[in-house]
Amino acid sequence: METYVKEKRNFDRVFCNSQGLGTTREEKALLSVVLIRYQAFCDRFGREPLPDEPLFFNPEADSPVVADPSQLRAQFADACRKTGIEPSLLTGLWDLGQDDAA
Repeated sequence: METYVKEKRNFDRVFCNSQGLGTTREEKALLSVVLIRYQAFCDRFGREPLPDEPLFFNPEADSPVVADPSQLRAQFADACRKTGIEPSLLTGLWDLGQDDAA
């Protein structure tokens, strides 16, 4: 968790203050979720993600592969829980409803 706190401070300093990003409640929440998923990627694959690699990934795959819808919802909810964000604040940004088959 210490790494998260340190990286969050750096992330806030670089993206939230100097460039005018992260000014709304939703933007700040989204940045927090992205930071959690970024750290999850680094923990899983032992490196930083490349620009075209998914932060919501299949945790069972040997390489970064996009998560299926149920994995994405679970990872999103987990990241929200870890940051204390109410998921409903961000669900409008993505279609995180039920699977098409449901």
